[in-house]
Amino acid sequence: MKIKKLPLVLMFIFLLFGIVSAFGVSSPYWEDAPLIMSAGEKKIINLNLQNMVGEDIVNAKLEIIEGEEIVKLGQEIYAIDIKSSIDVPIKIFVPRSAVDGDIYEVKIETKTINSADSGQMIEMGVGSITSFKILVSGKIPNYLLYLIVGIIVLLIIALAIYLLCKRKFKSKNK
Repeated sequence: MKIKKLPLVLMFIFLLFGIVSAFGVSSPYWEDAPLIMSAGEKKIINLNLQNMVGEDIVNAKLEIIEGEEIVKLGQEIYAIDIKSSIDVPIKIFVPRSAVDGDIYEVKIETKTINSADSGQMIEMGVGSITSFKILVSGKIPNYLLYLIVGIIVLLIIALAIYLLCKRKFKSKNK
């Protein structure tokens, strides 16, 4: 009886090879490597979607599961050509009201979706969740304040030079 099951097991394993997919997602940040940003800072990071094995273009759908208040996607569905990869820009906006030590959790689900022209009745989809933390550290300097202070200092220096030149000119004329 054990001998009769062996061909079934081997056939099942052989059939599984047909649904192997090499679709993958990589991120520059993960649970142990958080993204560090300042309050009020805006940044664009890239997730890398890969389709390295197979004979079909892969369509991937991205969805924000957690962190939608600070994370925005450019679009939801991306087509990845055969044996290639693409960078997907993710916009991140940390609120100005954030304080040092705040942590935001980001989770983005990526799923492959069936293409209309695949010709197959049923396709197995692949999915993964990319998650990382955003750690708030420091405030973004207020450049407008620095600009105003710089202009005031320049005006004071220009006024001092003008007054010195005027005083020297008056003393020469006497």
